Amino acid sequence: IDFNVGSVATKGLEIEAGYKLNNNWSVYGSGTYNISTMKNDLPLTATASLPTAGAQLPDTPNWMTGLRVSYQSNSWYGNLDMKYTGAAYSTLVNDEKMASYTLFNGAIGYRFEDYGVLKNPSIQFNVYNIFNTKYQRISSPSGSGFTPNAVALPGLPAVAPSYYIGAPTFVSMTLRAGF
Repeated sequence: IDFNVGSVATKGLEIEAGYKLNNNWSVYGSGTYNISTMKNDLPLTATASLPTAGAQLPDTPNWMTGLRVSYQSNSWYGNLDMKYTGAAYSTLVNDEKMASYTLFNGAIGYRFEDYGVLKNPSIQFNVYNIFNTKYQRISSPSGSGFTPNAVALPGLPAVAPSYYIGAPTFVSMTLRAGF
């Protein structure tokens, strides 16, 4: 089911900063605070409405933060990333919530000298979700297929939200080269 939730009031703040510690090391951080509140109840029929006035938009965490520490030399490079995603509601009436979570990802790579037609060849080892954090997000295409309510309301049965389960630890290797 697609919903047009009507008017929404959104207030927030985003901040980011980066700093190069020396020729090899740098840090970058970001933070977001967001409140997105639906202003009206959502009409369902001529006489019934879904009580959404004052509810937070689903899949919209109040807090998100990120931090990256990077290393770079002539040949070696790497980074360690941390991303925190705050708790968020999974229904339009805010009767079910997804827990907050923090992911750590990292990469280390080596750049080779040009070789024949290969320009800037490199090899990189990547690890996603280093600590195998368990998390979930709602399954809503483009944010339009939200579940109305997880708990039954008068005249409206409960509907279980659908979730994507976060990927477990994943290791990959990347080979790159320009021509």
